[in-house]
Amino acid sequence: MSASVVTPELLTLEQASDLLNVGMRSLHRWSSIGKAPRPVKITPGRRGCVRWRRGELLAWIEQGCPDLREQPSK
Repeated sequence: MSASVVTPELLTLEQASDLLNVGMRSLHRWSSIGKAPRPVKITPGRRGCVRWRRGELLAWIEQGCPDLREQPSK
């Protein structure tokens, strides 16, 4: 029986930056200014826990990493 590896749908800052092969500070900065997909806040408070959606990051990569500040609102 082969062991299957479960890929999380919500990624930590470290996991998301590894997926994109960029520094954690860069990803955090890009997300905060709207250049990259924003994380999901999963705990309340100013310093709450955040995670990035794997699917949103992969779709963003597939689109060529466009600057999301220039995208029309949905």
